[in-house]
Amino acid sequence: MEPNKDLSGTTLSERYQLVKRVGEGAMGSVYQAKHTFMHKDVAVKMLHPQLLDNPEVVERFQREAQAAAHIDHPNVCNATDFGKFGENSFFLVMEWLDGKALDEILAERDLDIPSALHIAKQIALALEKAHELGIVHRDLKPANIMIVARENDPLFVKVTDFGVARVRLGVDATKLTQAGMTYGTPSYMAPEQAAGEEIDHRADIYALGIVLFEMVTGRVPFTGGSVAQILAAHVTEPPPQPSKVSHQAIPPELERLILSCLSKNPENRPASARDLVEALIKIETPPETSISTRPPSNQQETVALSNSLKAPELQKSLRDPRILGVVGALAVAAVFVFVSIGSLTGKVFSDQVDSIRQSTLAEERAKFVQEPDVAAALQAQASGDISRAIEGLNGARLNHEENPHFHFLLGSALVQDGRYKDAVDSFSRAVELEPLYSEDSAVRLVMIEAFNADEDAAKASAAYLQKNWSTEAKTELMKLVDSERKVLERAEKTMRASGIWEKLRRAEQLQFELRTNRKCKDLETLVAEARKESSEEMLPSFRYLDGLPKRGCGFLGRNDCYSCIRPQLSEVLGKD
Repeated sequence: MEPNKDLSGTTLSERYQLVKRVGEGAMGSVYQAKHTFMHKDVAVKMLHPQLLDNPEVVERFQREAQAAAHIDHPNVCNATDFGKFGENSFFLVMEWLDGKALDEILAERDLDIPSALHIAKQIALALEKAHELGIVHRDLKPANIMIVARENDPLFVKVTDFGVARVRLGVDATKLTQAGMTYGTPSYMAPEQAAGEEIDHRADIYALGIVLFEMVTGRVPFTGGSVAQILAAHVTEPPPQPSKVSHQAIPPELERLILSCLSKNPENRPASARDLVEALIKIETPPETSISTRPPSNQQETVALSNSLKAPELQKSLRDPRILGVVGALAVAAVFVFVSIGSLTGKVFSDQVDSIRQSTLAEERAKFVQEPDVAAALQAQASGDISRAIEGLNGARLNHEENPHFHFLLGSALVQDGRYKDAVDSFSRAVELEPLYSEDSAVRLVMIEAFNADEDAAKASAAYLQKNWSTEAKTELMKLVDSERKVLERAEKTMRASGIWEKLRRAEQLQFELRTNRKCKDLETLVAEARKESSEEMLPSFRYLDGLPKRGCGFLGRNDCYSCIRPQLSEVLGKD
């Protein structure tokens, strides 16, 4: 079968006639089809034939079928059949949805508050059922949420695409995602997911918080010039207040719920999808209009929200651990969310770790952010004025030069501004003053992302890692193996110059060398050496080499530049 060939007109398993191709993605094509015996429209997803040799992709495709087939819920797109088409592809049959994806709707027009609540509640109900079965979606986003008309409901939700779901439907269920591997869509990833850590159902709660934020404001909370910046923002930056960036008035209780969902620490999010459903029901008002143009702001609600920030009830709200956890990795949460400083004393922010020592560190930082000069700068950062925030923090430097929390907060602001070299220097100073900061997930992530930024940032990070080497640091560093070539070359060059290279096992060094070397004879030697190492550890690198184009050399670039390694790769990959 030709790669990505349009199969319209083909009949699968003697009963599914493919009518027309309606979509195509990285994994496969989607067709509108008709069941020839039942005369019923269905959707058929076909796995691209060229991916059949990739066992992980095939297993993910099968897992999508397994997840969708087991979640029997009206707000989940049902899977009804799964099979193999000849020897070249798999297919998945699902219910046909005649509607629009939520991302298409948001691109065309705005949602009012009642409509957003109505949609969010249905998504939460779908997640509740999935989580009961041990299924975590892991890639919840507007593109995977279909809106269809059902009876009297023009905003009926169908959650789709469980292709990267974590499925635990039995004790023998295979765990496809290894520690340190990241799957999902950057703009909707929970901090723990962005950092490549183990996740649970609360990652879906975070993603739904992002979707709800987007529905009521028209934008996602974190944007950036690169994937690395977006992922770093999920881990280090507080989300903006929805009421500050929305064109419409946001009820205070809805804002609190959204920010609770977006807590950096999973412990501070709603504990379950059921809790989220109940919270939405309390806020929800009957949707009189489904999708509308931008409504005029409700001045009374805006004033009420403003006044609520000054009310005595605020003291009680700030003692609520769900609200205190709003920013997790940055323990300045309440400064950003409530623009209130005085009642933060003594509060413990867990900063995504369970150790008492880390909690104590976060508690100390929570006290530090009450310093007037620091608080003023952080308020500027919360409002989106990063330049003024950095200027304010630098102006406060003389007062806090020996305080590790000052350098941590300055580093976080510098990351948000894309200044990775300066951020690494600030985080390094924080660790020098307080070694506990070396265990902070935000610090670890930024030290690795610095290699993606530029050579100066990479050198600064390498100097830090050389001085603060640990097993965890090496685990993070090895994630760079999947980066683009220029990043790999920068990382290898910097590691060799700094002495970090000698801290890696030979198998780990080979993973870099196999991807940065472009001389066939050198690669031939390296492949032979790599074959003596653990096959499981080296397999991704062998597959990478096998996927290199078989052209680019010789007359008119028609010859294979890597012909000398093809025989070895065929042997190790079991090809004929």
